[in-house]
Amino acid sequence: MDEEIQQKLYDKYPALFVNKDKDPRVSCMAWGIECGDGWYDLLATLCYRIAQHEKNIAAREKKHTSTPQEPSKYYPVQFTQIKEKFGGLRIYWDGGDEHVAGVIRMAEEMSYKLCERCGNKGQPNKQGWVVTLCDNCRGSADS
Repeated sequence: MDEEIQQKLYDKYPALFVNKDKDPRVSCMAWGIECGDGWYDLLATLCYRIAQHEKNIAAREKKHTSTPQEPSKYYPVQFTQIKEKFGGLRIYWDGGDEHVAGVIRMAEEMSYKLCERCGNKGQPNKQGWVVTLCDNCRGSADS
């Protein structure tokens, strides 16, 4: 993904991308987001949904501070790697809960329907190096 486009996500969701400045021996996020620009909207939506979920959890906990309760077992999400593999998006992370895992799995599945280059409707090819592209981008890749 283009560095300027990645930076938009890093700036808007710094807590999710805290690992981007770590040594590559510690986190693969140091290599950046390793997929095409066409999946930017998918990743931006995913980040928004995770951030909103975490805000909701924080608001619930703040609302219930007057009554004693068990401390939260929720740990904020931190991406450890985002890349393309076998034509689909792969996202690795620490923290979160079942809701976060479900939203991430949905984004990964959606990536098989979206062109990795332009974001239009696409599909993975059947042979060779598997990549998810639209007919337009697949045609320009062949020439």
